[in-house]
Amino acid sequence: MKSMRPLTGLALALLLALPVQADAQGRPERGARRAMFGLGPQVQAALEHRSELGLSQEQADALTALQAELEEVMAPLMAEIRSARESGDQEGMRSTMGRLRAAQAPLLERFREILTDQQREKLRAFVPRRGGGGA
Repeated sequence: MKSMRPLTGLALALLLALPVQADAQGRPERGARRAMFGLGPQVQAALEHRSELGLSQEQADALTALQAELEEVMAPLMAEIRSARESGDQEGMRSTMGRLRAAQAPLLERFREILTDQQREKLRAFVPRRGGGGA
């Protein structure tokens, strides 16, 4: 079963490369592919459930900007992961995944600063857990 670990990580990474559809107000559509990993699903869920979380317009705008920056940071790293996968370079994939996680760290800190403790607690119910299922 341990041999499935690299494949699971690769599958998660490749999902990041899929586009996210948005409605007319720029919110991700319900049912759209959740094409992110790590911080991405949290930001997307917060935007999808802005009214349930009681987000202010300022918070929603900050999350939208954070989501755009997250996608910008991830795109070149995802290209590296795809290239490494195509060439069979598993060590390169692992290395790039580590850089991807490191690149998300400051964005995660900003995310935590945007939401209140109560909003982050409510958000847990809306963010899918790894391996499927709800929160």
